[in-house]
Amino acid sequence: MYTTLGIHKLTSAPYHPQSQGLVEHSNHTIIQMLKIFVNDHHTDWDTYLPRLLFAYRTSYQETLGDSPYFCLFGRDPTLPLDLAFLNSGPSWKSDDLPKYKRRLASSWRLTRSLVEKQLVAGQNKSARARTDRKPIEFEEQSLVWLYKYFSKSTDPSDPRTRKLATHWLSPCRVHRRLGPNTHQIEVPTHPDKLVTVNVDRLKPFRGYYSRPYNDDVPQGDDEQEDLTLDCLPNSSFVDLVSFPDDDVAYTNSGSPIYRIVDKMREPGTRETDYLVEHVDRSKYWTPLSKLSEYRSYIDDYESQLRMDRGLPPLRRSPRFQDLAIEPKNDTLF
Repeated sequence: MYTTLGIHKLTSAPYHPQSQGLVEHSNHTIIQMLKIFVNDHHTDWDTYLPRLLFAYRTSYQETLGDSPYFCLFGRDPTLPLDLAFLNSGPSWKSDDLPKYKRRLASSWRLTRSLVEKQLVAGQNKSARARTDRKPIEFEEQSLVWLYKYFSKSTDPSDPRTRKLATHWLSPCRVHRRLGPNTHQIEVPTHPDKLVTVNVDRLKPFRGYYSRPYNDDVPQGDDEQEDLTLDCLPNSSFVDLVSFPDDDVAYTNSGSPIYRIVDKMREPGTRETDYLVEHVDRSKYWTPLSKLSEYRSYIDDYESQLRMDRGLPPLRRSPRFQDLAIEPKNDTLF
């Protein structure tokens, strides 16, 4: 029967929806549509299903180049709104039926040609995607790892969780190959049963790796010498670099400032000076006007200072947040 009809049959594994990709994609689309209309208890999904199926079948699909309804019947569906204007057109004549048949047959031919082009384009796209894919093959009687799904037990005494469960079972043996991606596996826990699985649940078994136990704590080497600074790479240290224009920079650091330690205000001036500790642990008094790019360090210092004094945290006025500007020195927060 398959040979007569030109059908290439593929054997798929149970509980493997990826083998029926077109069906699962359609089901996923319909389920997403149902989620929008069902009630909170999910009890009226069958009420909306016929309406959503009609909307799905009369909508444009990229894989077909048109709606499934048009591809099947050669015309668009007649909606209730169309019945209201049914008699607005010219009356039918006795020779209109043959014309309608010819127009419908022409529409079918054009639709078939369009669908074939769309399907060929989709198949070529899928073929290009599979070109670089490395085929996975397992010989009969070869040892493999088998991925097993974890189900949470209803027994309160079983505290196992899915995140910490071991999903790979081994060693399992390939009994025979049923198709390009389907194999029958001999599972050691069920010696009288063969499990049919997809190839994506298998991986080669190359032996066990030893893992440490609680009592396998390595002993330290008493004769090992402590590491010295010479053993560390240069990227572990911060260096000061000077330029001909008297400018300086620090290497191996994202910011030249480490933190702000103190502040003071010179008598007779309104500008505040901050004691800045740099990444090389050097400290210099710096006026506020030269710290415009390091406002976050000043805010951290002021907040910590208020916290040490038992005052509420420092908060900026909402009007400055909306304007996204820096406040002046004498602005109250």
